[in-house]
Amino acid sequence: MEKPTASSLSFLGNLPHSKTPFQFIVMSCIITVITTAGFELNSENHWNIIFFTTTLVLFLSILITFLAKYEISEVDYDKQMRFARSFGISIATLCFLFAGKKAINDGDVFPIIAYPSIIQILIFFIYVFVKETFSENGSYQDTGGVPISRKINYLQLCLITTSLLVGVATSAGLKTSNNGRYNVSHYESAMFMLLTMWIICIMFWIYILIQKTSVTFKIRGDFKSID
Repeated sequence: MEKPTASSLSFLGNLPHSKTPFQFIVMSCIITVITTAGFELNSENHWNIIFFTTTLVLFLSILITFLAKYEISEVDYDKQMRFARSFGISIATLCFLFAGKKAINDGDVFPIIAYPSIIQILIFFIYVFVKETFSENGSYQDTGGVPISRKINYLQLCLITTSLLVGVATSAGLKTSNNGRYNVSHYESAMFMLLTMWIICIMFWIYILIQKTSVTFKIRGDFKSID
């Protein structure tokens, strides 16, 4: 089997990008809020401080990820998108395993994990469909310009979206398996907060997908008018 070369893995250099390392901030917030929800804190105020601080940091990190732009070549862009789609679908599929296991003890937790996973799988498969069906013959390159969505760090956005989904699944699972040892409301707060952040990311994916589709149809329409 051919070994990966430096050039073939160059797109991974965007993962720890010095200007946009927000995926690590998001992961730290998710770990912090879920882990702290299981602590037996002396005061409810301690939980409130941790919860609202991590929520604010999460929201700001996601917002900056949406707004941050950076230069990327066409080759690296395509590699990022392929990796993002496959990674997002794979992790969402694995969440079904977790959902099924936790549903043995509490059937109510299954839709909380399964439905967001289905939505994420559908969104990324729609990206595959749009890419393979409408972006043929390099139509983007023929326009002489690069759509704004090309400058978004898709790898980072995918990691953030998928991490939030895993956070939702983890907090939902812990909520059902603590056997009353801890404050269930803390896990519920963490779960719904992470679910809200995940929905925000999914809505942004949909927004970019609509942009990409409309641009592609416009390009195809221009080519037809030229012909």
